[in-house]
Amino acid sequence: MVLKRDDLLEVAREFEQADRQLRRAQIRAAVRRAFLTSAAAEKQERKNRSISSIPDLQRERSSRSIKRPAERVANGPPAWGRLG
Repeated sequence: MVLKRDDLLEVAREFEQADRQLRRAQIRAAVRRAFLTSAAAEKQERKNRSISSIPDLQRERSSRSIKRPAERVANGPPAWGRLG
């Protein structure tokens, strides 16, 4: 079973409510496509950003010295801003 474009347009002309429903469905589909496209682009951007920052994170971690317990006590507790 196939619904041709001309037949659909004829139904839309004859039935105003069907035309409104079809138009609403078209708009909803377009908005959904735009939303999904935007989400996929943002996801790819985040993935690219995290991959490019891996060497920076590794350098940052390797530059931190591991403190012995006595040094940690002498320096006091870590500031909340530096946690996690």
